[in-house]
Amino acid sequence: MSRTEVLSGIGLKNEAGEYNCFLNVIIQSLWHLTCFREEFLGKKKSLHLHVGDPCAICALYDIFMALSTASADMQTEAVAPTSLRVALSNLYPDSDFFQEKMRCNSCGLESKHLKYTSFFHNINASALRTAKILCDSSFGELLYNVGMSQQLACDPEFGGCGKLNYIHHFLSTPPHVFTAG
Repeated sequence: MSRTEVLSGIGLKNEAGEYNCFLNVIIQSLWHLTCFREEFLGKKKSLHLHVGDPCAICALYDIFMALSTASADMQTEAVAPTSLRVALSNLYPDSDFFQEKMRCNSCGLESKHLKYTSFFHNINASALRTAKILCDSSFGELLYNVGMSQQLACDPEFGGCGKLNYIHHFLSTPPHVFTAG
């Protein structure tokens, strides 16, 4: 695979509300380290110490293989980092991280049980202005209403029905640092 093919290859999915950008930057950085990518993909997937359940190394390997296949076949559909995101969130199940979950109103499936060490919440300023025009509410209520307008599909990869649902974010413990900008 030439350098041009790698650089013009397929990207990673970052659906609205998933906030995969932090993970995608790391995956893409590792992918573009040619020596790392070639050595990583050159190893047999089964010959490593499995880390977590699902295995984070296997998940990264699968993502790299999907990126490699997509680049070679000139595919246009982005690769989902979901498997690695889930594997990483399961590495420390008893820790008090920021958590995210979704319960489907249609089929009842509870999914997207993910934990993070940090939380970045981005609210579109124009959405806040529009909400303020439509409803004269407090800033906190506006933030809540705009945040609740973001929906994700019930994950078919985990037996979900694909219908849109709201995601619930919650903190297990108070943050060490809090900023607003």
